[in-house]
Amino acid sequence: MQNIFDSHAHYDDPRFDGDRDALLCSMAKHGVRAIMNVGNTTGANLAGIELARRLRGMAPVDFPQETAIGALGLYVSNESIGNFQPMNVNFGIIPPLDHRVKGKRNKNAELSARSLAIIEARKEDILQ
Repeated sequence: MQNIFDSHAHYDDPRFDGDRDALLCSMAKHGVRAIMNVGNTTGANLAGIELARRLRGMAPVDFPQETAIGALGLYVSNESIGNFQPMNVNFGIIPPLDHRVKGKRNKNAELSARSLAIIEARKEDILQ
C-alpha cells in the first residue's frame, strides 16, 4: 500500500460540495495518508480547519466575539441585518476594551492584541 501525501488540495472548494465526504473517506483505501488543504484567505484556512474537524467528528470552532472572525460571524447571523455588505475588519462590531485607550489606532491595536491573545490561548484546541 502506498503512503501518499496530497500536499496541495482545495477540498473546501464548493465544486466538491456534492461528494466531498465520500471522496475524502475513500482516500485511505487509495493510499492517501495525509492531505494539506491549502487556503489563500483566512476564510479558506478556517474552512479547511472546520472540514478536518467535521471529518473527525469534532465540534466546530466557536470563536468568541472578541475576535474579528467571531464578531463578524455574530454580526452576519443577526436577523436584524438586512443588507450585509462584505467588509474587512470592522473594529466597531468587536466588544470594547475594559479600559479607555487614547487614539483610534492605539485602541484598534489593543483590540487586535486581545483577539490574538484569545486565539493563541485556544490554538491547541483549534488545530487538534
